[in-house]
Amino acid sequence: MLCRIESDQRQSQVSKSCSRLWLIVFASLTLLACGVDDSALLTTQPGGATNMSFSPPTPVLALRALDPNQLHLIVRINGQEISATRESDEQWAATTMVQPGSTISVEVIWIVQELEVAKATKQVSVSSDGATISFDSSEFNTSMDQDGDGRFNIDEFNAETDPRDSTDPVQVLNDVALALSFELPQALEHASQSSIDSLYVEASVNEEPVTVTRNGNGWLAGASVSAGNSTFVSVAFYTSDLRDTQLAAFQGSESAGSGGAITIAAEAYNTEDFNNNNDGASNAEEFVAASGPEETGNEPDEPDEPGNEPDAATACAISNFEPGCDYDSDNDGIYDSVEGEFENDDRDSLPDYLESNVVDEDEDGFFAHEDTNETDSCAPDKRVEVCLLLSRDTDGDKILDVAEGYLLDPAPDEDGDGEPDWEESIKDDPDGDGVVNQFDKDNDNPCIPKRDNDNCRVHGD
Repeated sequence: MLCRIESDQRQSQVSKSCSRLWLIVFASLTLLACGVDDSALLTTQPGGATNMSFSPPTPVLALRALDPNQLHLIVRINGQEISATRESDEQWAATTMVQPGSTISVEVIWIVQELEVAKATKQVSVSSDGATISFDSSEFNTSMDQDGDGRFNIDEFNAETDPRDSTDPVQVLNDVALALSFELPQALEHASQSSIDSLYVEASVNEEPVTVTRNGNGWLAGASVSAGNSTFVSVAFYTSDLRDTQLAAFQGSESAGSGGAITIAAEAYNTEDFNNNNDGASNAEEFVAASGPEETGNEPDEPDEPGNEPDAATACAISNFEPGCDYDSDNDGIYDSVEGEFENDDRDSLPDYLESNVVDEDEDGFFAHEDTNETDSCAPDKRVEVCLLLSRDTDGDKILDVAEGYLLDPAPDEDGDGEPDWEESIKDDPDGDGVVNQFDKDNDNPCIPKRDNDNCRVHGD
């Protein structure tokens, strides 16, 4: 398989199904995920209320025998969940407020039978004139796999298999190698070579980070994916490894087929949504012009005169994020004003100032600010020791070691033979005495623990 993602392909996909977010900051915000009728709703309420309207994207609407009552929606803006109300089988509505002059993160998650089947996240800089976010169907990630069998939840619902049971279906999917190539975004092509050299690029495949290497004025990566599945690719360009100024982004799905290569073309990236200073020019445009996207009006900041720096109380009275404020929301020793209001190292639903740099709740080796899920030891990396431990089944009886008491001291030993239950199968009976290993004091002697069986009578001691 060889695939090149270009802007004309993306435009055709937008015409099929999309989600649009209109931000009219003076009074309203309307979010529309257009699926059936491609309609849009913009409503201004007194006092600046924000109205949003949603419809499921095409992959969700196409689910076989979908029961509308089992379909649910979660919307988060800057990590805060917004209550959405169902107005019909294919229409939801919600309200909120947004702050002009800020950058917001919008996350949309569609859920079937309490399992995530599609989600998308984008950031947009909001000026006083508003802003627009559009999601097309290809931008929704559908790679969530509850049972870890390589088949995505949405595909298992379509195939009428159980997305919570890794043994259904029994057929194992083969992994295939996928090569990724990221061209320099078109909007950055006229930047100086030294500016291009300073770029920091990060990417993920099906939400798993991949290592990106420079190749001329392009970047390469590789991944292993399940054959035949769709593959969700995400790539972001920043001015530096500080990741404080984003220039471009791409996210989209493509079939992995039997392996091959995917190239993200220069024209495929979104650059218009990133404008840190809300001055009408995107970060990418200012980067190319070497004008400094952090400086409104391109004027350098005047340094504070000695003795004029605001004290902490004065700064905090303005905002937690005002320079000099010493408020620390996550108690990690780094002030909110240093971590920033919108910085999000792990690109989850919570900004860094709410995620500790010193706490690792799930003990997976990743602190909260770099961990996409602090309650899941297998995220963001399934290869860490604690994840491998939690998913291990030493005796192969389909019961995880932790469920059989691996972490207990002493470990449970039902038959008292000195071998813990997690090492003795609850299914196997090698000596044929009718007692499975976990309850058999001697797994090789058919006459222990009982003699009244055929194997003991034939092969007994």
